[in-house]
Amino acid sequence: MDGTVGLFDTKLGRTAEDAKYRAEGLAKYIKKQNKKGKILHGGIVTSVDKNWRLNNKESYNYNPNDWSDWEFLDLS
Repeated sequence: MDGTVGLFDTKLGRTAEDAKYRAEGLAKYIKKQNKKGKILHGGIVTSVDKNWRLNNKESYNYNPNDWSDWEFLDLS
């Protein structure tokens, strides 16, 4: 084990839409802790067409018609 910790906050629909401040705070926290030597990964995740999507950007954008700011979450 390399000490990596995942911090994922699951959202769907309205909760994903309203997650701006939580998402941005989580992204900033992860970045700050990684600068201190931790190994954190995470962000807001939601299910889209039977796939999990991750948004870990410091500037959160939720638009159910545009997933370009979200990456596929590889669960393998």
